Amino acid sequence: MTLHPIVAAVTDRIRQRSAATRSAYLTRLEHARANGPVRKSLSCTNLAHTFAASDANDKAVLREARWPNLAIV
Repeated sequence: MTLHPIVAAVTDRIRQRSAATRSAYLTRLEHARANGPVRKSLSCTNLAHTFAASDANDKAVLREARWPNLAIV
């Protein structure tokens, strides 16, 4: 399917206009991936709220953390 010329032109302008900010965004993503999750630096109450709002699969992952997080909520 061929893209309509106006849609293609707008898409190209968006790509050009956002190239610098997208590059910075991708750099931040890579930095975050390399540093790992910030869960270990969350306060206990923040972790408790995160856990409460998570679905069953995410809770299972959070349970496998290797460091203790204790809180009175």
